[in-house]
Formats: sequence, structure tokens, C-alpha cells
Amino acid sequence: LMSALRKIRKAEMEREIAEMAKKAEKEEDIDEPAQGNGFAAFANSFAFPIPSIKKPEKSENEEKNIEDSVPENKKKEVVSSKKKKKSKKKKKKTKETKINNSEKKEEDIDAILAEISGDGKKKKPKKKKKISEVEKTSGRLLGCSLVNFDWKGELKRMFGSKAVSGRSSDGARNTGKKGRSTGGIREKRCIVSRRQEGWRNVSNTGKCNMDLKREQRGKSFFSFTRDTWAAVQENDFQQCRNSMDPRAISMFQAHNPFHPGANLQMAEILLHTGEFKKAADLVERAVYYYECGYSSKFDPLKDPATTRLAYSSDEDREYFSALRRHMQCLARRGCARAALETAKFALMLCPETDPLCLLSVIDYYALRSKQYEWIVDFVANFKQYPIPAKYFPNLMYASALSKRNLNKSAKEEKNSEATKALEKAIKIFPEVVLAVVESIDAKLLKTDTRWDFLNKWPRHTKSLFVDKLIKIFVTRSSALWRAPPVLAWLRDTARRVDSQEDKSLRGGALAEERKLIFAAFGNTSPDPYRNLQKADYSDDMPQLPPEFFQQQQRGQRIEIPELPPTAGEGSPIEGNPLAMFFMSMLPGISPDQAAEFLQRMPGVNPEQAAALLQRLMPAAVEEKDSKEGDTNDEKKD
Repeated sequence: LMSALRKIRKAEMEREIAEMAKKAEKEEDIDEPAQGNGFAAFANSFAFPIPSIKKPEKSENEEKNIEDSVPENKKKEVVSSKKKKKSKKKKKKTKETKINNSEKKEEDIDAILAEISGDGKKKKPKKKKKISEVEKTSGRLLGCSLVNFDWKGELKRMFGSKAVSGRSSDGARNTGKKGRSTGGIREKRCIVSRRQEGWRNVSNTGKCNMDLKREQRGKSFFSFTRDTWAAVQENDFQQCRNSMDPRAISMFQAHNPFHPGANLQMAEILLHTGEFKKAADLVERAVYYYECGYSSKFDPLKDPATTRLAYSSDEDREYFSALRRHMQCLARRGCARAALETAKFALMLCPETDPLCLLSVIDYYALRSKQYEWIVDFVANFKQYPIPAKYFPNLMYASALSKRNLNKSAKEEKNSEATKALEKAIKIFPEVVLAVVESIDAKLLKTDTRWDFLNKWPRHTKSLFVDKLIKIFVTRSSALWRAPPVLAWLRDTARRVDSQEDKSLRGGALAEERKLIFAAFGNTSPDPYRNLQKADYSDDMPQLPPEFFQQQQRGQRIEIPELPPTAGEGSPIEGNPLAMFFMSMLPGISPDQAAEFLQRMPGVNPEQAAALLQRLMPAAVEEKDSKEGDTNDEKKD
């Protein structure tokens, strides 16, 4: 290839020389008439034609006499004029040969290119497979803009540049420059994350590189793979993780500051201790680590309809998990627009399966960022998921609220488009209204008589999948319905639906649509929704008790499990919740240690400590008393 490229470059140079020769020849042809006869140079186009006169032929003797009579100076002039004519002819011949050679070399360039392409046979361009209209519309709806990922710019637009400091948690100033060169290696331009100045070059450590896995039906599927050094680091991290010691993980993270697993694990611990800013920086660092390994062919901003990321390897799952945590951290910072853009980006990479369950929370970020037109368009046209977006209960209610916010002038009309959309949502999913009201204020159903009609409404559906979606919607978006005008609009519309006859539900198009919707959802929820925990879609984080920090200050070591207790979902816990919490935080603690711990608490007497111990650990206290009774009996014997 290198030799062929050199030949091509030489041929191009010779082609340029030939073009220069052509230009010089044209200029000389223009100048030739002026150098000939003076009369011809100043001839007028309107002059009469001069007849040609034939000269008489001369003999050889006469010519010799004439030559002898001519002086030597004039002879030299005649010889020089003949030489000039010969040199002009030679120049013309050389120019013609150069032009012919350049044309031959142009043909040689084509032959070289044909050889490079393969044995002189020109390959036909591959026909790109046509993309369906569903994929085109999903690509249009999920298309992202690089500006909207900048969460610091969003904060500056909201609060002003002076109010937002340009320093990160570690004190390093963030200039926001992308593609800066560090250590002679130019960093790649990231999409979701923003490189901070205190971060060193990722290429100095192990990397996760993105490779093109396959091309199928016009779409390109990519996947992350670790190099050898990154695989060694991952094995070391798994050993630290299996030790269930947070200090080992923190030491590993200090030696490997860009390891994504260590950063996500430390961010989880910091979230439980209340240090949200440091946790958000660690999560963004994990996302930045993966984005530095993007392939040159990976361009989701340009081709959102055909770019996919396979959710197959552990690296791919970890990257999606980092995107979810980053999205939650942006929402806690108040950057709803950046969080919405991150959710669109993650959904664009895998819209067919939605491994992060983003269809259940994307409406919240759209309403928070006031993207009302986008959410209405998304609900109406997004159909790439097996279940269309217009059938999700959260998206139906969010679309109605968005239409109301777009047309505030017609919000009090009964026949407005927003009210009709809300009526349809209530008729298909009436369980949502009761769940939203109870989440806002559970006393409304008892104190306010205007909500008495809800006591007759069902609380659960026959589908576990729909119940899960309603629970996520209520936990995530009930605060958006808390405003008194919105709540009054919901109450009046629900009462109007309740007062109507049940003809629409007993038969007709709406009843058939409801049956089809519940048949599409099915009885069981998919695996991503089944394994979804409350901490994955909620901003509520359980905090560690203050005794934990007091023990740390005293220098006593308290063992913490691998992941602090999350607000998970499942079967109800049997027993005292506080006792279960202590047992989960302090595994293997004895009643004596617990008694000492309680006695050290300020303002607690020994009697109160014994009563608390009896209340918290009744089984352990009974075992201790029985053992003491057995030892006393043995002594008596």
C-alpha cells in the first residue's frame, strides 16, 4: 500500500507539471505574432488583403555571390534566428511528450487503484439496506445534541455564571475544553461526560476499547472489551470486592482512580453517607473511562437510527449502569435537561429491549425540563419497543399533563384536548389516580369529601407488569401533580369519568383497546423490570445512622457489607425493622457488644440499655440467659 501511495503521489506531481507546461505553451502562442513581421504585428483587420508576389528563382552561383557580399555580422544574425526557430520546435516537442506521459500516468493511477481494490476488478459499492419508518422516527425522537449534555452550562443558564463555581470537588478548575492533548496524546471528544482538568490520561492505564461486533439489517452493533492490563485490574478489584471491606475498595480506587467498578462502588458508599457531590464526580469519571474507548466508527449523534450497543458483555452492562447512575446524579443536581439527554442517549443505544427501563422514567425528566412538545411527539410516535409508548400508563398521564401545559388557555374547558387525553388515561388505568392521591397526601381520602368516590375504585390490576409501572410512576412523578390547580383538574376529570355510565368500559372500542393493552403487557413483567430496585428509579437514599460516624471518629472498626442496605422491594421483613437493620450492618454482633454500644450512647442508663437490647435482640438475649442458667446449674452441681 505504501509503494502504491508513493506512485500515486509522483503521478500527481507530474500531472501538475504537465498542466503548468500547457499554460506556458498557451502564453508563448499568444506572444509569437508580436515577434514576427512588424507589419503583421500592427495589421488592421479592416485593411485590404495584400497580394502575394512570387520571387524569381535564383541559381546557385548567384546565391554564392550574395552570401559573399553579405557581411559577417549579418551572417551571425541569420544563424542565430535559425537556432531560435529550432529551439522553439524542440520545446514544442518536449511539451507534447510531457503531456502524453502525463496522460499515460493518469491511466497508471487508475490501474494502481484497481490493483489496491483487488486484482484489477472494480468492486461494486454495497447497497445500504433501507431503514424502516419506525426506526427513522425513533432515531429522530431520540436524537441528541452535544450542548444539552453540559450540566455546568445548564446550571449557569439557571443561576448565572457567577453563582456557579468552575471548580470540581477535588479543587481542580474545569475549563470545559474538549479534545485537549495531554502528554502528547490527544484525548477523544466525549459525548455524555466532560473531562476535568485534574483527570489524567486514561491511556496510561488499562482501557476498555469498543469494537464493531456485527452489522445486521443496516444497523451497526458495538461492544466493549478490556485489554490485558484492564483484565488484571478487574481481577484485583473482584478480590477487594469479595473481601466486603470498604477500606480495601477505597485503597484500590486510590491506586486505580479510573477503574469504573471501583468508582461506582465508592460512589454507592458515598451516596449512603450523604456526600452526593463526590459520588457524582466518581460516577462521571466511570462514564468518562468508557467514552475514551469509543470506536472511530461509533457516531450515535450522526446516525441515531442505526447505531446500537450490544447488552451482552459485563463491560456493556457496567457502562449502562454508569449511565443510569449519572442520570440520577444529574437529576439530584437539578440538571433535568442533561438528565433527559442522557436518558435519550441510553435508550437510543438499545431501544428494542430497554435494559435500563427508561420508558418508565423518561417522562419525569421531560416534564421537569419542560420539554412538553417532545413528550407528546414521543408518546404518539415511538413504536420500536415491543409495546408502543402510547400504551404505558405513566406516558399516557404525562402526555395529558404536557398538553395542558402547552394549552393553558384551554385548561378549564371540558372538551379540551388535554382533558380528553386525561379521561382516556383514567378510563384505561383508573388505579393510577388513587395511587397518586395517596402518595401526595394520604389524609385527602379521609378529610376531603370531594375524593370519596375513589374509595370504590380498584387499587391493583391483574398484570404485575402494569402494577410495577404504576408504582414507579407514583414514586417518581407524583410530585409533579402536587400543585393545587393540577390536582383540582385531576379530581374534576376523575369525578366526571366516575359519574358517566360504564358503557364505554363494558363494550365498544375503548374496552377492546383496554383488553389489547393488558394482553400486550402480560401477567409477568420482563427481567429488567423484575430486577429493578427502588434505588434505581428514585432519589431517596437511606442514610447511615449517626452512630456509624461516631464510631469512625473513635477509631473503632465497623465492618460494612459490600453494598450498604438499599431501599429494595420484595416480601415484607419479619421482625423489628431496626433490629434487622442493626443485624445487617453489624453481622455477628453479640449481646454484650450491643449492650456496651448502647451504654456509650449519651443519655442512656443501663436499665434503658437493657430494655432496648431486650427489644432489639430478644432471641439473642434469651440464648444468653439460657446459657448463663446452664452454667449456674453446673456450678451448683
